[in-house]
Amino acid sequence: MHSDAADLILRSDAIFTAARNELFSGYVVIKNGAIAAMIANGEDIQTWRGERTRFIELGDRLICPGFCDNHTFFYRLYEHAAWRRSPCRPR
Repeated sequence: MHSDAADLILRSDAIFTAARNELFSGYVVIKNGAIAAMIANGEDIQTWRGERTRFIELGDRLICPGFCDNHTFFYRLYEHAAWRRSPCRPR
């Protein structure tokens, strides 16, 4: 067992990281709310398992670890009065 066992291990046949140009089968290891490791099938996952580790089998459901929705509308920022009064606004 890993000295710092994972809180959660997700197993999927469809993991996409953008580091590769294809999906791969394996595991996403979560510890303290962050990705601790991504492990391909065939590599040793047991070192991350502890007695309290949750394990979720996702089959062929897609996992995209690390992707964030950074959905913002910066172009609308200028419309707000506070922005127009700001000393750091564009001139």
